[in-house]
Amino acid sequence: MKMILASLSTARRSMLEAAGLQFEARSALINEAASKAGLKSDGLAAHAIAKALAEMKALSIDAPKALVIGSDQ
Repeated sequence: MKMILASLSTARRSMLEAAGLQFEARSALINEAASKAGLKSDGLAAHAIAKALAEMKALSIDAPKALVIGSDQ
């Protein structure tokens, strides 16, 4: 199965490469600053914001037959 990292982050790519995984890195198609601001204004805790952003990033990639990894900190 094809694996896609929904991030162009050097650190995240390095972690997957160090694990020996083969993947394609793509830019997540979200406005992260606006999304984060909206989640903060909803009163979400930091861990909930990170989880929501990671999910948004993964879901922004159109690849129905691939495993898409979204990540945030």
